[in-house]
Amino acid sequence: MYKLVIIDDNTAGTDALTKTVDWARIGCRVAGVAYDGTRGMELILREKPDVIISDIRMPSLDGLSMLEYVRHFLPDCRCVFISAFDDFRFAQRAVRLGAADYLLKPFLDEELLKAVQKALPADVPAEC
Repeated sequence: MYKLVIIDDNTAGTDALTKTVDWARIGCRVAGVAYDGTRGMELILREKPDVIISDIRMPSLDGLSMLEYVRHFLPDCRCVFISAFDDFRFAQRAVRLGAADYLLKPFLDEELLKAVQKALPADVPAEC
């Protein structure tokens, strides 16, 4: 199974994504969650996930800066950004950092599953 981590300061939303989304359906498991960018960075470096799902605006360290830092250690790790902010500058920087997708909140579980599946290596069958 592929490992993913979820990083978002919205604890209720993060916990819901962890518990209600059928990650196994696309061959994934949640290896951990964090509620701010600094702890998210520590989680990523410890777990070495295949995919990161991260908010952009968070306390202590924003998701974009967090990804920029961990790219030095895990260059092949893919990221799906989730954000309530429809700001072109955020999306542009996410693309420059190699993000697989950028979803605006609120989104459907199916949208997130498709975005994560798109981020996985090509050998994962398309089930969504």
